[in-house]
Amino acid sequence: MKSFAELKQRVVFLAGKYNLVLLIAEAALLLWLPQMLYWKSVSGQWLYYSYKEEEGFFFGNPQIIRGLFSYRKGWLLYTPIMVLALSGIAVLWKHRREFFLPILVFAILNIYIVLSWWTWWYGGGFGQRAFIESYALLAIPFATLLHAAGKWKKIVKWVFVALTFLLIVHGVFQTAQYHYGAIHWDSMNKTTYWASFGRTKPLPGFYEAIDPPDYELATQGIQAVVKREKPQYQVFESIVFDMEKTDASGFLIISADGQYLLNPGSSRFAGKAFTGEHSLRLNRKTEQNISLLIPVQPGERWVVSVKRKSPWFNGALVLTGDEGAHFYNDIRVGLPSSRQGWDSLSLQVTIPEADIENLQVILRNTSWLNAWFDHLVIEKAE
Repeated sequence: MKSFAELKQRVVFLAGKYNLVLLIAEAALLLWLPQMLYWKSVSGQWLYYSYKEEEGFFFGNPQIIRGLFSYRKGWLLYTPIMVLALSGIAVLWKHRREFFLPILVFAILNIYIVLSWWTWWYGGGFGQRAFIESYALLAIPFATLLHAAGKWKKIVKWVFVALTFLLIVHGVFQTAQYHYGAIHWDSMNKTTYWASFGRTKPLPGFYEAIDPPDYELATQGIQAVVKREKPQYQVFESIVFDMEKTDASGFLIISADGQYLLNPGSSRFAGKAFTGEHSLRLNRKTEQNISLLIPVQPGERWVVSVKRKSPWFNGALVLTGDEGAHFYNDIRVGLPSSRQGWDSLSLQVTIPEADIENLQVILRNTSWLNAWFDHLVIEKAE
């Protein structure tokens, strides 16, 4: 509709066809009747609110920024092709002005209402499923944008086509990531998103690094994550390598207590460190593995952590027994540390009742990209 006069004309037309309008209403009621009969049979009410009493909308506190862009469930992050559909609304003003205002108003109200719901991420699933029903209407500005792009300069047009193709492929790839577990259904964050970027399978440590939302607080309109409780344990022995102290030869790194030696090969690096001035720089071209053997007894519990700086979550902390015997634990995704750019990899293991004499601690990076490791702490715990 291009004017209020046209709106009035249509109202008069529908009023003259009131019998057909009533027929449409009856057909709609017929479609709803099975659902209403079910509600009546189980609840005694024709219309039944199937959610809990505390579930509802917070219209005074809509989560629009989170709902559109957050790592948890951002609509435009996990369905990036819809950026073009929304951009096409502006193009409607020039090419199909009669659609501009209705679709603009619908898009604003739809985003506001959908993202005012108490669980703006809408439970488990991939992306913002609550917006799917609006895709039929948003197809109009998307198609208008595509039509307009056909008249652009050749280079601009091909850039636009390439961008559209990449956004479609990226959306499909993320769907595959969700299928294989590299994207979590409701607990993604910045760390886990980029750790999974370009990968179809979750890296070791992925599920320990996610941020589950606090559903109970969400019913009160409070956005929070479930707090992780730091494990409490008593330390009986602590072995710390800060990568600063070396023996007389300057080749072997000495632990803080002076009891253990670490052979860094050519990996000891000056100029980038979590603390002090030195770290271990590992990559596929030079040193791939640095390992240390710690004498252990069956039943002992050991906790090992290390600080890591890595551009692409390459590099891992590995715990195993006597050259790979009986157990093998590794982690590549860790929680952010107190220093920008560094994260913390942590593993714990209880030595099994088997013929194991040593716990082998390994720092590993088989990638061509560098990974820096510092402040290795090995603790025998309660």
